[in-house]
Amino acid sequence: MEAKNRITPFGMKIKLALNEKGLSQKELCNKLKIDPSTLSRIIRGKNGGYSEVTIELICKELNIAC
Repeated sequence: MEAKNRITPFGMKIKLALNEKGLSQKELCNKLKIDPSTLSRIIRGKNGGYSEVTIELICKELNIAC
């Protein structure tokens, strides 16, 4: 796997929480009204295109620490 596609530790927390809740990334995006590419960038630790508020919404929805 290329370095640019690696999942960060925070991204892994998101993926695990999604799995525990039985949600897909797309379902979470629809629920929070965020673009799927934004969630993908967050999971992979890419900078830009999202705000701290978006991170907080994800954490709150998935009940994980930010």
